[in-house]
Amino acid sequence: MVWVDSDGYMSTRYGDVVLTSVMKKISEAVYDTIEEGEADQFGSETYVGDLENEGVGLAPFHEFEDDVPQQLVDDLDRLREEIISGETVIESENAPT
Repeated sequence: MVWVDSDGYMSTRYGDVVLTSVMKKISEAVYDTIEEGEADQFGSETYVGDLENEGVGLAPFHEFEDDVPQQLVDDLDRLREEIISGETVIESENAPT
């Protein structure tokens, strides 16, 4: 299965069947906010986690590392970079503006 929000391999008792997880890495947002506050640079702008600021991402494949084809791993890496660069645009009516 594919878990969501956190690394299901680490955060549930079902790790042995979790292929990967789509993670909201809110801890990075909290860390960045604390750093901004410490540097007296905190603003009230809305935070949107994305691939570029590492606010979202895929967890490792853990026990399935050897089962996931290298071509798929390469394709995921390439797609991640294309999204970050803007070459591939993901549109959704639910995306923040």
